[in-house]
Amino acid sequence: MRQLNRRLSSKPTGFFCADVSAYQLLRYFNSWGNLAERFFMPMLTEIVALAFQLYYISMSY
Repeated sequence: MRQLNRRLSSKPTGFFCADVSAYQLLRYFNSWGNLAERFFMPMLTEIVALAFQLYYISMSY
């Protein structure tokens, strides 16, 4: 039993590796979500506002 515990603690098992990779993937997607909130969403609102302005300008002529 002690030998098994030592073997489990010294070397990461497959389950542990899968846990770590899933955690890293989650952190990666979370950082992309933060980037999208900070950068892409304001840019998208700017583009939409610009498109509406151009639309109204073209309709007024």
